[in-house]
Amino acid sequence: MGTEAEWIAFSSGHDDLDGGGTVLVFSGTSQSDDCDVPPIKWFSRTGIFTVASPSPAFDQEIHLPANGTLKLNHRFVFIDKVLEGEELKAIAEEHKL
Repeated sequence: MGTEAEWIAFSSGHDDLDGGGTVLVFSGTSQSDDCDVPPIKWFSRTGIFTVASPSPAFDQEIHLPANGTLKLNHRFVFIDKVLEGEELKAIAEEHKL
C-alpha cells in the first residue's frame, strides 16, 4: 500500500501577487517508554484538497496505559515559493530529521 519516503512535498501557485508556496513534510518518529509503538505511517492525498497527516496507529493499535506518554516527532517546513527538483532536494536535506 503506497510508497515509503523520508519526506513529501506539496507545491501550488496561489495568485499573481504572492506566487505560490511549498509544504515539505518529514515522516518523523513515534515512541513510548510505556508500550510498543509501530513505526509512523502517513496518510496523504492530492485531489480536491491536499492532506499529509501522521498516523501513529495507521494499521496497528497502540495500547498506551493510563498516564502513559506517546512522543511524536514530525517536521513541517513552510516555504513561500514553489520549489521543485534540485532546489527542493537541497532544502529537504537541510531540514531533515
